[in-house]
Amino acid sequence: MVDGDNLVRQALELQASRAPDPERILAALSTRVTQRRRARVARAVVTFAAVGAAAAALAVPTVVLHDRSRSATPRPGASPTSATSPSTSAMAEIPTVTLKYRPTWIPTEFIAMIRDADINRGDAEDSSTLLTWRVPNANGTGTSRTLEMKIFTTKNPGRYLGTGTSVTISGHPGWYGVNPAGSSTGPSLTWQVDTDTVIMIMVGDSLLSSQDLTKIAESVRPDPTTLTTPLRAGWLPTGLLPQSVGLSGTSASTWSATVGFGEPSPAPGVSPSSSQWDRPYAGIAFGTSTNAPAGGDAIDVTGHSARVITQSSPINQVFVVVDLGQGLLLTVIGLSITRDDAVTIAKNVEVGEVPDVSWIGR
Repeated sequence: MVDGDNLVRQALELQASRAPDPERILAALSTRVTQRRRARVARAVVTFAAVGAAAAALAVPTVVLHDRSRSATPRPGASPTSATSPSTSAMAEIPTVTLKYRPTWIPTEFIAMIRDADINRGDAEDSSTLLTWRVPNANGTGTSRTLEMKIFTTKNPGRYLGTGTSVTISGHPGWYGVNPAGSSTGPSLTWQVDTDTVIMIMVGDSLLSSQDLTKIAESVRPDPTTLTTPLRAGWLPTGLLPQSVGLSGTSASTWSATVGFGEPSPAPGVSPSSSQWDRPYAGIAFGTSTNAPAGGDAIDVTGHSARVITQSSPINQVFVVVDLGQGLLLTVIGLSITRDDAVTIAKNVEVGEVPDVSWIGR
């Protein structure tokens, strides 16, 4: 029997410095975690490590890998999911996400590193935006402590409320929760901001007091800032729709932009047609580095040097890494899709202008 929890944990360990703590999410959102795990794992492994690149790379112009004069033609022997023309899912518009809210006070030791958003997928799931701050290690390598703020847009705010000690945040009802003694995660603070918005602040340790969390929460103000992606997929396997966008890094010169595509979640009460580990997912990332494994087979992607790597542990996945020049890389990762499909996705990606990364590391 496949131990799904262990697979999730192993996959997230690959990006421990980037991915949200699954245990903290599990404790706080037990009613939602099962249906969201696979997408979160896929987004965790597609994101870049965000290490070392020249700031001059930020001046990159639009890169079009897809030649519109030719249809996307897979190699002989490609799976039946491959097509000779862009799928309708590939052409689906990737919406712009508004952050909605942001704290105006954060302890000075934390720096902003991640903005990540689910794209509203209808009635099957709520949508959410994740803002993450981390404390850089003293030796300049990696990060240690984590502070996260998750903004849920929901038709059922009550599903997130009512657990913990009752508090009031800016006149709104909220709850302060503390994990059991010995837990590897710290406290959380959750409150309803308006009729369809709930905010949760979570910390990765117990070094921030309830007063600190309350101060952060009381500083939250509306924020019209948008999260957009410079990436467009000209072709995807049939059935995949945009599910997430993200932007992250450690500084304005070490960053990555991501977009994820997956199958729509089933409506509430409807069982999925296949195991969560068998459903296809494709992620595309663009930035200054890649977390794809070393090695692989050398290939050409529309005139760019590239390599393709397949792995079976901790989960089946395929990476395609394309060198765009000027210190920038494009990475496609596929879960439960073929190598041919992953290469076809890479050949049909359009990369626009570098997004605003000035907030990263501040």
